[in-house]
Formats: sequence, C-alpha cells, structure tokens
Amino acid sequence: MPHRRPQRGGRGDAAAPLRPARVDEKHLDSLGLLWETVIDGTCRWLLIHNYQVPAGYAPRMVMLALLIPPTYPTAQIDMFYTGPKLTLTSGRPIDRTQVAATICGTPFNGWSRHRGPPAPWNPATDNVITHLALVESAIAKEVGQ
Repeated sequence: MPHRRPQRGGRGDAAAPLRPARVDEKHLDSLGLLWETVIDGTCRWLLIHNYQVPAGYAPRMVMLALLIPPTYPTAQIDMFYTGPKLTLTSGRPIDRTQVAATICGTPFNGWSRHRGPPAPWNPATDNVITHLALVESAIAKEVGQ
C-alpha cells in the first residue's frame, strides 16, 4: 500500500518533504499550486494537482509529477509525468512520451526530456523551480508557444 504524506508549505510529516529545498516549497505555495509529496515504494514524488496546460492539449488540466531523487538537490530532477496522458488536439503524436509510470495506483505518462551538456544540472542553482521552467518550456514547445 502506498505511503502518502501530504505536504503544503512545509507543514506535515517529515517523511516526504522537499528538504533541504524549502525555497521549492515557498515557490510552489507562492504560485497558489495545490501540491504534495508522496512516497510510493522507494520513490518520492512531487505531485502538482490541477496543473493547467496551454490550448492545443487535451485535457487542459492534469496532475504533474516530478520524481525527486533521494539525494536531491545534489542529484538532478529528470523528466516529468502527467496524469492523464496529454494529447495534442491536432492529432499529431508527441515525441518521446512513451514512458509509463504508476504513482500511488494512478497511471502517469512520462515525457523523456533531459538536460543536455550545454545546461547540466547544477545543485547550487537548480531545483524544482528551474525544473518547472523546463517542464513549461517543453509543454509550450509542442503547441508552438
């Protein structure tokens, strides 16, 4: 059975917070996002509820999931997942979205988007905030924004 620990603004059980990155928690709260961290098996996930995507996608609102490595922020956050799967209203397939994951019993679709050598993860400057910027850019790119 999955172990769920809701986290909002740093309150709650210490089993799954984003520590040591309190800046992440403050940023997520400042955006007015409904978010939580959960432990599912050995994986810690950041779940952002009701994440709105631009026009050109169906559905327009998903749950966004980021896999938070055990040694974060030293280890990078990689990829991102949506539940349910996003499709383009144009019918064009979205490249590199064939990864499947189940988080706390819910199916998610992974987007294989990675940092390249020109912009490697830097634990001194990168965090959930900078990864969310990459997520937003990848999602916008597919609909020409």
